[in-house]
Amino acid sequence: MRWIKEWIKQRRAVSDAVAIMSARNETYELSQSQKNELLVLRKFFYREKMGAWAERMTLYRIAATLRENAIVVEIGSWVGVSTCYIGCGLRSARGGHIHAVDTFIGSTIDDQAYQAWKKTVEEMGGTTLNRFNEHIEHFGLGALTTPLVASSVEAAINWRGGLIDFLYIDGDHVYESVRADFEAWFPHMATNSIIAFHDYDERHPGVSRLVDEVLAGPLYGCKTFRADALLVKGTS
Repeated sequence: MRWIKEWIKQRRAVSDAVAIMSARNETYELSQSQKNELLVLRKFFYREKMGAWAERMTLYRIAATLRENAIVVEIGSWVGVSTCYIGCGLRSARGGHIHAVDTFIGSTIDDQAYQAWKKTVEEMGGTTLNRFNEHIEHFGLGALTTPLVASSVEAAINWRGGLIDFLYIDGDHVYESVRADFEAWFPHMATNSIIAFHDYDERHPGVSRLVDEVLAGPLYGCKTFRADALLVKGTS
């Protein structure tokens, strides 16, 4: 009877998603076909708990409203859930390419957190890249997606992909790491680009500290908005 319980959870997840889409404005710019695709994504990823639905909708919408053939860099891809939302958003509109940067082994400089991530990664065969690739293949996003198996700073040093239109930072949440991510990738940003920081809330003080610093510094005066714990710097 387990499948029945899972079916009920899936139906509930989609029903809740429809209600939230009706009550909030994260999808106001999207067509009906794009909204339908969002629900397909939600149905498939109904068990994921690493991002709120409003955050996932926002990632999709940002990707769907970028310029033609936009360049996206995602720092911290894990098993590719957010990658799929972004990739599907790109494909639904003007196209583009997403570069997914991750070591795919749960890397963090927080020793306590690393032990928990390490156990989870070991259960997936020592890397989350296989699960990532499965999800990318399921949604037919292979041509739009390139996984970069490296640390964020290493990938930034070797970056040759041009100016970035959308940077999504969701890697190691320790302050020093979030700062390193921002400082490594910010010089590669295009004019009027978009930056989003995930987990900007009281549960992740390292993220909140860095974001508050950059909003008072290099991003001072820029337009921002929030979707739950997703803080987005829009076009300047």
